[in-house]
Amino acid sequence: MFEKLEEYPVDPIMIGADYFAQDPRRDKLNLTVGIYQDQDGQTPVLRAVKEAERRLVETQMTKSYLALTGDAEYCAVLGQEILGAAFGADWVAAQTSGGAVALRVMADLLAQMPEPPNVWLQTPTYGNYVPILSAAGARFAAVPYYDPIARQITFDQMLAGLNAARPGDVFLMQGVCHNPTGADMTPEQFAALLDLLEARGIIPWIDLAYLGFAQGFDADCAMARQVAARFAECIVCVTLSKSFGIYRDRAGALFVKTRQADRARMHRAVSAIVRARVPCPRSRPIRGAYHPAGSDVKGALAAGTGPDARPRGTGAYRYRRDRTE
Repeated sequence: MFEKLEEYPVDPIMIGADYFAQDPRRDKLNLTVGIYQDQDGQTPVLRAVKEAERRLVETQMTKSYLALTGDAEYCAVLGQEILGAAFGADWVAAQTSGGAVALRVMADLLAQMPEPPNVWLQTPTYGNYVPILSAAGARFAAVPYYDPIARQITFDQMLAGLNAARPGDVFLMQGVCHNPTGADMTPEQFAALLDLLEARGIIPWIDLAYLGFAQGFDADCAMARQVAARFAECIVCVTLSKSFGIYRDRAGALFVKTRQADRARMHRAVSAIVRARVPCPRSRPIRGAYHPAGSDVKGALAAGTGPDARPRGTGAYRYRRDRTE
């Protein structure tokens, strides 16, 4: 039977990773997968993560199932950390195995709507978006984002392209340091983009991956906080893999802001999709999502010394950010 299996495309990043592994030179530099490495080519475990793991071992009282949407405390604390005062009762949140699963859950939900919206993408954009949206059966289109010859964002062309979007369509954009071009919008450009999205009734969907690597964790959350505070409906996906160096542990979340009347229905929809389509948080090892989950997310941000010492956590971010500039 399996001889009938067709060839699947190989991710170019994985091809590059294989070439890197086979290269015998000792002074080689890995520019394939976006992970942090120290001067010895290692990805160290942060002290804050080790402290969060120690607390888990000492304090976890049960291995019982979680809800379909995962650990509610994890979602609440992470939502407050990323979205600030804009996070509250009008949000539906789900713990996910990294950011890609959060993206897939939302793609499935949009594809299953009675009148599926178009998801508008930047060009170029994160390479996994098209496979995720295609696998879900979601509709998508693209607008220009960057001119590689001029080496600048094609901002006016992007806004012009979005004029073709209908009310209720979705614009999937990326937080700082996430677009593969390395080019982020200026605060003025981002404000103008939000003006257009609001005027045309387009739902913002922001994907966060490298919080802490641009200006610092709080500053890098500013885009998501502006979206969350301004729009009655919006979507935020986040992975903690890069921010906390926990790539293999797959910790992330999905946050969907709805009108109060729609919240219960949205929660049921997200739960049903998680149940049917993706790894279920209630049966997934809590270890990955714990770093820095639940009540200890502030402790992890504080380099493992507790919520009252949170400013010390900026040291790990600053050191890694300075080394990658």
